[in-house]
Amino acid sequence: IDVVRGGASYLFGEDALAGAVIIKTKRGYAHEGYLLEHERGSFDYKRSVLRAGGSTEDLQAHVQYADRSADGFYALGDSSAETLSGNVTWYPDYVSDLSFGFEKSNRYRDRNGSVKGETQAETDPEGYTAARDYTRNFDVDLARLNLAYSRDLNDSLGLRGLVYQYTDDTTFWSGPMSYDGTGARTTSVDDYKYDTDYSQVQRGLKVELNHSSGRLGTLLGLDLRWDKTENEVRALRDYRTFPFGSTTTAGSLLSEDEGRTDTQAVFVELKYRVAPDTTLTANARHDRIDIDYQDQLNNYTADKTFNVNSWRLGLTHDFSPDTTWFASASTGFRTPTLSQLYRTDIS
Repeated sequence: IDVVRGGASYLFGEDALAGAVIIKTKRGYAHEGYLLEHERGSFDYKRSVLRAGGSTEDLQAHVQYADRSADGFYALGDSSAETLSGNVTWYPDYVSDLSFGFEKSNRYRDRNGSVKGETQAETDPEGYTAARDYTRNFDVDLARLNLAYSRDLNDSLGLRGLVYQYTDDTTFWSGPMSYDGTGARTTSVDDYKYDTDYSQVQRGLKVELNHSSGRLGTLLGLDLRWDKTENEVRALRDYRTFPFGSTTTAGSLLSEDEGRTDTQAVFVELKYRVAPDTTLTANARHDRIDIDYQDQLNNYTADKTFNVNSWRLGLTHDFSPDTTWFASASTGFRTPTLSQLYRTDIS
């Protein structure tokens, strides 16, 4: 079970905007042979998929290319996505497997598109005169690399390991302008203040050792993560905040910062079968999270460390094959983001 935070989760579906939980079974194959698909629809919707895959006694592999685009119903609602992905799994013996997966995706999306009120819905259903969205013109490059290893050391002892890297490089416009560089009022659809270039790299290593014996099952794990973000904001066009005053010229560097978040965590879980239909689960985890921040525009640096202990206790009871009762108590935590800690107020 893998957890992906932030924009890189978009690799796992268009609705996975802020995070994804990926559950992978140990074996199974569903991409045998060749596949060619092409779809066309309203508003110049086009989608093409080409996939090839195969398997042998100890090897499975597939590669897929997909291209999708649409103009969308709403004004400035066009979008596109081009993706190359694949996976190779090798079974050196009956008790172990090694799997390598990759994905590279280039995506573009303009505004979401909407109308407000019954009158506009009747007179301008596609939203040409709708208010400007705060953000526009998302150009996103995403990539995923992961290598997973699994081995049953004996009938009761298993080892799992995963190394991964997710990258997210996004540019977008934000902040509709009220006044242009001369101080004149503007509502032009392309008049925005900020051009943001944001990149994120998530790297990690996760190792789990699990043991089962009779009624008791145990798991011991190590979770290491190294995350890095870079953020640069420049003026997209000449603009003023007020009709009279200074003009911010296009291309001016407004902010530039870099952040690193390093996480070292250990966790343990115990499962005990109290009765044939009742199972008790307990786990505990310790996280050390180091956050380093550098404001390169103002030559300011800061750092913060979090040490957090968390636990969970759960109980399940099967009344019948169709009915299960469960209860749990747990603690949880979420560290502040770099923006929450430093970007709005460095104090």
